[in-house]
Amino acid sequence: MKKNLFIILFSMMVMSGASFLFSSSVEAGECARTGTKINIDQRAVGTNEFTVSGDDASGYGQRNCIEEPLFYKVSVFKVLFCTADPYVSNDNPDFKSCTGTIFETALTTGKEIIIQTDVPSDLIDKSIILPIGSYSHAALIVDNHLGLKHTETFIDKDGSTPVSMRGATTDGPVCFTRHEKATAYTGATAGTHTSGLHPSGLAFTVTTTTDANKANNTLDCAAALPSDWATVDKYYSYEIIDSISADCSGDECSNTFGAYIDYEEDDSKDVGGLAASLLLKADGLTKATDRSDAVKIGYFIEFTTPKLITEDTIGLQLNFTTSTSVSVDTGKEGTQPWAMKVGADPFGVRFRIKNKRSRGVWR
Repeated sequence: MKKNLFIILFSMMVMSGASFLFSSSVEAGECARTGTKINIDQRAVGTNEFTVSGDDASGYGQRNCIEEPLFYKVSVFKVLFCTADPYVSNDNPDFKSCTGTIFETALTTGKEIIIQTDVPSDLIDKSIILPIGSYSHAALIVDNHLGLKHTETFIDKDGSTPVSMRGATTDGPVCFTRHEKATAYTGATAGTHTSGLHPSGLAFTVTTTTDANKANNTLDCAAALPSDWATVDKYYSYEIIDSISADCSGDECSNTFGAYIDYEEDDSKDVGGLAASLLLKADGLTKATDRSDAVKIGYFIEFTTPKLITEDTIGLQLNFTTSTSVSVDTGKEGTQPWAMKVGADPFGVRFRIKNKRSRGVWR
């Protein structure tokens, strides 16, 4: 028997203190601020001196800090409910038990959605049919190009003096993402990444604190935001998740390719269970073998309590958590601070079900 769900809401909900499936592109604590502006130490002399203050270091001991992105873009290929575990450690996933198809598209670009705080975003615009039953696991397949549209204003640590940050083309206290620029999660050593595998064709760049190569940086700065900043589909830069591992070798997983992270030991991501991940080839079925064929991310959840689809079920909701999913990366050349890039953390996802008897409460 199958249950027809006429309404399915795909939304984002910020969960304070949530952590995510991968660590950020560079480990960082939350940004120290005066009001809404990030505090910068512009007095220390020396290239790559620490510039910002946050939770993970004493004083101004960080080069970057983490925040909630204003806009987070992800392309979705599949969302599935499964009656058994589809995740196989360091191997191809097994989707045979994933009989509950919540969403699937044959489009090579996937379905692109933009996540904003407390703003629902439609993934599905028609009713779906799910088999009645108990689902112990879920699986999502998404593109490994994660888009960010974000801006920050910088002020000196004295709390009152605006700081002119060096951007990719101009300088100023207001910094913002550059349209269709990209960086790779593994940074400068990700030379085998093949951008042509993605419909966007985006090639990664290596960020720098040298004037000769600053055009590669994915943040620009000025006295104010560009006049067309509010244009819906402009000023998105991307982070390419090209290697993941719980035990990386070298700096930021750059020396050894990693394709998987097994289920973690606790629900630190507040997804209602344990989460695992796997980099996949373009077919979405086969484990990636290196950066050159890593195209999609498989995200798997083992529910603490299985999700029940019954005759009483009237709705299904996916809550995305992105409360600390952007790393604002800075640098320094002498006393000149640089705005270099924003790095993307993948999201956490929590599935919630509404039943008639629960009187409209999502569980």
